[in-house]
Amino acid sequence: MINVVPGCEQREYTVALPVYDVRDYTADAPGIYTFGGFIGELMITLNTLNEYMNTKSDTKIEMDESSILKFLEELLVDGYPHGICTIKLSEDPLNEMERQDNAGNTQELAILAAKRISTGKQVTQYGLKFFLEVASRVGIASSIVNDLLQAICKIHYYES
Repeated sequence: MINVVPGCEQREYTVALPVYDVRDYTADAPGIYTFGGFIGELMITLNTLNEYMNTKSDTKIEMDESSILKFLEELLVDGYPHGICTIKLSEDPLNEMERQDNAGNTQELAILAAKRISTGKQVTQYGLKFFLEVASRVGIASSIVNDLLQAICKIHYYES
């Protein structure tokens, strides 16, 4: 074993390059630039996984907001830098009356907010905004987009 795998140092993994939405060419920051950012990449991955499971497999697996929420909780608890799974908005997707009417009802708040965010109108990140606008035209299931956004909004509106 020592001849095959020489001695090595064990250390914690640290992210060397941040992940960005579509690159802002006025800034010269190092990093990985993805189309739609981290959230767009998640949508593409979950959509592909869902299509594969429901077309190539004998067993049909339901992917919904609760299963995506569980996945996000496990994915984002460790190993990802703060702020990687964010959506920058021009305004709050919920008005004050909706917040008051649904106070304490995280599920309803998440449904309302996700529906508005999914149009891309309030999103200020160019890549994610464009991605949301064309997602259905490029084959991304609207249910995946909506369920992922609901899961993110549910985490955001959760009050401990």
